[in-house]
Order: sequence, then structure tokens, then C-alpha cells
Amino acid sequence: MSSAAGGLIGPFGRVAVLNVDRPVHRHAHPHAHVLFKVGGADSRFRVGDRLFELGSKNAVFVNAWEPHDFPHPRTHPAALVLALYIEPEWLDAVDRKFGATTLPSLFSRAAAGLSQPIRILLHDLADAAMNRFRSNAAEEELLARTMCELIFCNSNRGWEKTGAKGRLFSADYRIRRVLNAMTRTRGEQKSLDYYSREAGLSRAHFFEIFKASTGVSPLLFVNSLKMEDAYAALFGTNDSLADISKILGFPAPSHFTRFFRNNFGVPPSEFRRTVFPRS
Repeated sequence: MSSAAGGLIGPFGRVAVLNVDRPVHRHAHPHAHVLFKVGGADSRFRVGDRLFELGSKNAVFVNAWEPHDFPHPRTHPAALVLALYIEPEWLDAVDRKFGATTLPSLFSRAAAGLSQPIRILLHDLADAAMNRFRSNAAEEELLARTMCELIFCNSNRGWEKTGAKGRLFSADYRIRRVLNAMTRTRGEQKSLDYYSREAGLSRAHFFEIFKASTGVSPLLFVNSLKMEDAYAALFGTNDSLADISKILGFPAPSHFTRFFRNNFGVPPSEFRRTVFPRS
């Protein structure tokens, strides 16, 4: 079974080291997302509709809200993967030139080879997450240095000339109304038909316009919001899994556990225990 080998939580977002030996379902994040293999078997990640190799000398890059999944065969050996989920506001504070890193075109390619110095930085970051031997300030400094190197080597650099923040989603007023409704009704059991009515569109037309505007399906977007709420509850409160499950609108804790594992690779209880081990 997939397991958590380490993790860090902070204003930067999340750093996770995961020993993954099972598939992770298609999902998306409101973050810049980087994946790097620090041990175990080579594997492949699907970004959009293409599969990319993930070995010991390259990384996979996923832009904000870009759908991706890990179609790992259950018979295949496990891969030890470093996964970075980086908050755009933190990146902007690290370097003002990153003011447009919320754009869905930050990374110019979904996979690329890495220089030895960058690979060393990523291994150091994985060690910090697994051993927690650094102070918070040192961890953030290491992560900032790593992300700066990755972005400058593997990003679309056009935004650097202006530093202007771009609009992440289209200006279609119907989709903006639905996005506001999705945020407002987080934790409630609302059907996709409810949101299509909010948009004033037929179900088929709503799905088409929503995906064209955001790059993801309505269900993927709602699930992403739910995962962000799950992370906030797991690491920002002392609520039990049963309470978190209820707050997020799941009918039973087992449903929440399955949902979290399918979207992240490991159960919520294990990742919480790994990041914040009890003395």
C-alpha cells in the first residue's frame, strides 16, 4: 500500500515524500506542482493527455489547474516521489518577478532533464521532509532556492518582462458566477445540475463552457476545492477524521479516506501522522 515517507506544511504550501505503489486518480491543484523521483522504481505521470517518464534525472511539471494522474500498475514496484505544491502568493513574495505564477502556462514543458545541482537541491529537500532536521526558516530558504532554479530553467519567461499578474480563468460572467457559488457552497452536497442552473445553461453546454474557461471539468474543480479544505482541516485543526469528514460533506469517514487516498495517494490519517508525529 502507498505510504507517506515525509512531509512539510507551511506558508509555502506543501512538500510531500510519498512511497507510491498504486494509481492516483485524475485531479488538479491551484498550485504550481513539481514531481521528482528520489528513490524506488522509475514511473510515469500523465499530464493532460500525455504520459511522461519520471526517473532519477528529470522532473515532471504541472501548471495550476492542469489535470494529471499517476497510472501506476499495481504490479509495478513502488516509486519514492517528492511532490511540491507551491502557493503562488509565497512564490510572489520570494521574488516579485513571479507575480504571474498563477497563470496556467507557468511551466513551458511537462517534463525536463535536471542539472546535477538542481537534483542535489531536490534530494536535500526530500531529506528535510523525511528527517525534519532543519529549522522552518532553513526549510523555506531551501525550498525558495529550489523553486527559483526550477522556474528559471523550465518556465515560460514572457511574463517576466512585465511582472503582471494574469487572469487565471476566462471572464465569462456565467462561469465566474458558478465559481463563486462553488466556493460559497463548499461542504454542501450540491449536484452539478445545481451549478448548471446557477450558470443558466443546459448541463451539456455548462460542462463545455466550464472546461473551456478553466481547463478542468466541474467535478474536478469541486474535488480540488474539497481537497484543499481537507488539507486545511487536517493540518490547521485538531478535529478528528470523523468530524472533518462530516464538515466536508462525506456520508461516512471511510468515504473521506477513500476520496483523499484516490486524489493524493495515501490515507489522510497517515499523512497527518507523518507531518505531525505525536511524541
